[in-house]
Amino acid sequence: MTDEDTHARTLTALQSLPAPLRKILQLREVEGLPMGEVARRLGLSRQAAERRWTRAIVLMTERLAKTKVGRMNPTPLVPTKVGTQEPC
Repeated sequence: MTDEDTHARTLTALQSLPAPLRKILQLREVEGLPMGEVARRLGLSRQAAERRWTRAIVLMTERLAKTKVGRMNPTPLVPTKVGTQEPC
């Protein structure tokens, strides 16, 4: 699989998410904002933002697992507690 294939499958999986989940991934993962700032921008409590982010990661993992992208990567995206590598 080429990098273009991987990019296309990842983009398709991302676009298949509901808008609120896409937005939280954009703010947290693309823009690199801390969770508190993500929550503030979305008008959510920090806890609600963390739950939404976790749901977005879980759905992306499920969608990518259905493609070669997910099978190529032996380490699935797993939500972790902020500041640790410990799964939620």
